[in-house]
Amino acid sequence: MERTRIFLCGRKGGPVSSRRVKEVLGRYLPNCLVEEGEGWPPDRQGPGLLLFRSGFCRPVEPALLPGWVALLPAGCAEGLRALQGTGIPTVTCGASSRDTLSISSWDFPQGAVSVLRGVTTLAGEPVEPGEIPVKMAAPLEPEGMLALCGALILCGVPPEEGYLL
Repeated sequence: MERTRIFLCGRKGGPVSSRRVKEVLGRYLPNCLVEEGEGWPPDRQGPGLLLFRSGFCRPVEPALLPGWVALLPAGCAEGLRALQGTGIPTVTCGASSRDTLSISSWDFPQGAVSVLRGVTTLAGEPVEPGEIPVKMAAPLEPEGMLALCGALILCGVPPEEGYLL
């Protein structure tokens, strides 16, 4: 089984911690590798998921990351600038109708995420628009819920049964 790589781009902190990412993704993807750094991953071999956080420090060198997909929260302007012209497929999450993923309901301990337009997983499988029910094991900000659901979707975890975060 090939290892799923997730790289948390940006400074520690923000709406979702690396511990929570490892905990949730490990539940669904036991062979997943979660790494973190302020810029691009040092080992640029894909496929993998770039999960942007606040405080992304744009590296001087351009991104040459074949096989990677970016998950970008609303308001991460520096991440958006860094991705421009790279050709890296980008999935956005936020409250705008222009975002790919959005919150349709959020009230601890449950909520729902809307996939507003089709996306393709890291393995090349299509995910159609729809609602994903979410149960939260611990309180989570809406931005964290979107980031975790987006990571699960892009890593190929089927959304039909919903997710436990």
